[in-house]
Amino acid sequence: MRSKPEFGKISSDDAVQIDACIHKLVYADSDISYETAHFASKGLCERIGNSGFFDYFEKNWHDCQDRWVMHRRADLPHFQNHTNNRLESFFGKLKDGVDGSKSMAVCVKTLVAYDRRVENEYRYRLARIGQFVHSGYDEEMANVLRFTTPYVAGKVAEEYAFALDRLETYTFLRDDEDGHILHVDGGKKSYVFRDDDWRCDCEFSVSMRLPCHHVIAFLKSASAEGPVIPWASIDERWTSPLRELKKVRQFSYERYSDKDAGREVLATMTQTQRYAEAHRVTQRIASELSDIDETDEFRRSLDFLEQQWRNFRQKTCEVATPREPGAQGWTPQKQRQKTVASEKEGRKWFDAAEAGRKTSGDVPLRRLSGVLVKFAEADAKKTKFKRMKNPVLIQDAFYILPAKLLDACMAVLPVANTEASAISVDEASQDAAPTAMVETIHIKDVGAFSRTQIETFKRCQNLKTAVQLGIDMHKWLSEEGLPSLPAQYHDLAREVARDVLESYPYKEVKGLSRMPDYKYTMLYRLTPPTWMTDAAIRACCERLVAGTGTCRFAGELTGRTMTKKTRSKDAVQVDVALRNRIMGYAKESAVESIFVPVNFMNAHWCCLVIKVQAKRI
Repeated sequence: MRSKPEFGKISSDDAVQIDACIHKLVYADSDISYETAHFASKGLCERIGNSGFFDYFEKNWHDCQDRWVMHRRADLPHFQNHTNNRLESFFGKLKDGVDGSKSMAVCVKTLVAYDRRVENEYRYRLARIGQFVHSGYDEEMANVLRFTTPYVAGKVAEEYAFALDRLETYTFLRDDEDGHILHVDGGKKSYVFRDDDWRCDCEFSVSMRLPCHHVIAFLKSASAEGPVIPWASIDERWTSPLRELKKVRQFSYERYSDKDAGREVLATMTQTQRYAEAHRVTQRIASELSDIDETDEFRRSLDFLEQQWRNFRQKTCEVATPREPGAQGWTPQKQRQKTVASEKEGRKWFDAAEAGRKTSGDVPLRRLSGVLVKFAEADAKKTKFKRMKNPVLIQDAFYILPAKLLDACMAVLPVANTEASAISVDEASQDAAPTAMVETIHIKDVGAFSRTQIETFKRCQNLKTAVQLGIDMHKWLSEEGLPSLPAQYHDLAREVARDVLESYPYKEVKGLSRMPDYKYTMLYRLTPPTWMTDAAIRACCERLVAGTGTCRFAGELTGRTMTKKTRSKDAVQVDVALRNRIMGYAKESAVESIFVPVNFMNAHWCCLVIKVQAKRI
């Protein structure tokens, strides 16, 4: 039930994006960062249709940021321990001895035994006679290690070494109002500490409750009496146990073995107990047999059970015992679920998507060219077309698929308009009636996308291709076109290059008629060796006609090459409408030239220029 979208199922790609957004909220370093991530999470939940999660977050988490947001916990003594799943960590050590097949009593016994063993081991370490030593510590650090733990001494040693290294860099100034307050300068930030309790407002001192390098550097530079590392600033957490342990009976320290941990001790069962257990099993088998509809299958199953009864009766049945884990040839295989992306990769994609959303809608080509292409490693994956009622789609896909994979998706999509639903240009457009089935493209190890998403990906891919042509044209104008022009045209060339870079690819070209092909994308193909389209030929002729009143554009003509240079009677004649148009232009007194572009084999172009006054072509 939970695998269906109507019950809250979302795609793995969208789940990774939500996880990355929550990670941004947890580790926000300022109010601005938190508000940015909060706004992003709201938009993300709305786009994927999971508004209930955002409502739950607003109700239960948004109003208590002091408990879980990092920048609001910076002043808390968290001792650099942000783990909040200690119970799960404790249970993780018991997985070797406890599993789902164990009874409740066995699980409780294992938990109690493990807790008792850990408590006894801790008491043994605490009551040992002796002290910790470290050959690399001097007298100051040896004294710290004497009444703390190696972990605490290691943290203090880092601050101690840093203080000795930055001793000449820091400057200390005593406050005028309060003589116990000292200001520390010389680093990236200024800090304040007191000389009565040696507490500093830096992150290390506040979070760890240990002497920081600012205090150690001050005591070292002032040559104060007593230890350089103030013992009074070491919190009692690091010097005394957290709780009083109850007395337990004496035991011998032995190495723990989990070989027999969690194994149930089989007790001797009475005949009544054995009959009750066997009756329970046979009732389950009988219930399954009664649900079989086919008679032949029921008979085969019944014969199989009767054969097993005969084997038990004659004691000829052998029960296969599972092989021990230590036996040779047995290798446990961990079943790992193949995911689309790891958590770190998901966070990178989330950051890239949010950066792209901030610049989306901007016209310059350099920003339009930065369209994300995801799943590049899945370029050769198989695609399947399905019509599904409630597919689990990737709703928040702020990227496009690789070109090869996208072409494969377009190839398996059926034609959207058939004979029954043909597009009529003359009739008024009507919204199509919604259908119950959704046309879905499923890509292995990637996810599922709808037809609308695939078509949007293709439009973005076409836009990205056009943008790349525009950037290439700007580069050609700046590096090759401008140096080849006379000096008086350099400013004009720079202006044209800047206009190409700052204009939207589908912006209409000024001075031409409003035709679908007269866009800036038409100009991008003027860069050699790119092939031009027929729109460029038509636009050139129209511009000449508009610029000079003595020229006319008759229209395009399709021609074919001849194998022989002799005239043939079977030659294709010129279209009557085109010929009449040319004859009409020729009769005008002000017309001097008539342009007739000719296309050969839908690839090559030439232009016939008819000189009316000179009567030649």
